[in-house]
Amino acid sequence: MRRTGTTRRGALTATGALALGAVLTGCGGDDEDAGGKKPGRATSAKAEKALREKAVRDGALLLARYDLVAEAHPATAAGLEPLRAAVAEHGKALAPPRAKDE
Repeated sequence: MRRTGTTRRGALTATGALALGAVLTGCGGDDEDAGGKKPGRATSAKAEKALREKAVRDGALLLARYDLVAEAHPATAAGLEPLRAAVAEHGKALAPPRAKDE
């Protein structure tokens, strides 16, 4: 006699199918066919600039925290120095480019 109702295998299969459908829908190619517009370059540039500025601010806060920890616990200063240097380099790389006339 066959089992009635939802089985574990059936539930997992349905969940997998729904997840695959969601992923494939999210990976659609052309939004213009659906009537939507792609964000312009200005919008993308603005979003990238905001993201970079936030990353630089977060890095500056992290540098300040490294300094405070090194000051409070001098034994950790040597171990924190490579991490601090990497964060400082990351901040320089993400900083917005300066205008040439500055």
